[in-house]
Amino acid sequence: MPSRHAPAVSYALGRSRFLAALLGLVWLLGLAVTLAWWQVAAGHPGPWLGAVAVLLAGLVAVQGWWRQPLGRLSWDGQRWAWQDARAPAGVPLWPQPVLDLQRMLLIRLQGAAGVPQWVWADAATEPGRWLDFRRALFAQGGPSADRPDAPGRDAPP
Repeated sequence: MPSRHAPAVSYALGRSRFLAALLGLVWLLGLAVTLAWWQVAAGHPGPWLGAVAVLLAGLVAVQGWWRQPLGRLSWDGQRWAWQDARAPAGVPLWPQPVLDLQRMLLIRLQGAAGVPQWVWADAATEPGRWLDFRRALFAQGGPSADRPDAPGRDAPP
């Protein structure tokens, strides 16, 4: 079976507008439920606790969105690397597409440290490179021998 080769590509990843909109929508839904609860349970302390919880959830969502990794995911034809302000030379990692919405991808980035990061890739960020980026992500095929969680590396198959 012939091997599939994807072109070398580098793609910018960062704070996703889609994720911001999704988090905002969920927060607004929580706010609407809390306001309805406030109307029904007037005079009880429960709605106050709900309002505090909604506000804290909003702050956590904004903080999580703001802390999204900002950098470039690069494929050189053999290996993936992450480049950002802290690692300009590129840190090896293994991306795994988790959710494919055609114009958006949720990607799990697994580095040697073992702590995964989750990022959204958006076709609108670099439209001219989107298809090459998708090809590279999906053409990698399976676990690589140099991948830390690959079978045969300190773990039974």
